[in-house]
Amino acid sequence: MKPTKVYVIGVSLGGSVLSHALTQIKVDGAVIMNAPINFPKVMDHVKKGFGGYLNRAFGAEFIKTLLPHQSNEEIIKAFKKEHKLDLRKLISNLKKSPDTFYFHKKMISQTFGFDSNEDYFESTSCHKIIKNI
Repeated sequence: MKPTKVYVIGVSLGGSVLSHALTQIKVDGAVIMNAPINFPKVMDHVKKGFGGYLNRAFGAEFIKTLLPHQSNEEIIKAFKKEHKLDLRKLISNLKKSPDTFYFHKKMISQTFGFDSNEDYFESTSCHKIIKNI
């Protein structure tokens, strides 16, 4: 069998994830586009930028991602069992106040074992590792 070349592309947060993967795997080529290189700094701008508009706008987009799953009992039960997360409550709270940081705290930071949002932002940021790729 002829060897296959592997090329990868990561966009936005996917670019940040890809940058971490590239420190451990070898590929023939990679493109990282629009990645938040310094994630903590980017999130600070999201929180404060345009009077908090970006925070609310991103929070509203996260709601759209979750809404299709609010009736899926299998997913609701899985989140409760695996992550101790009440998905319906999360959706309800986001509807009342679309907040990116609340979403990250409940859906990402706690689910994946980070101590806080700040820990999540710093740990997944690629600004410290991108020079090693």
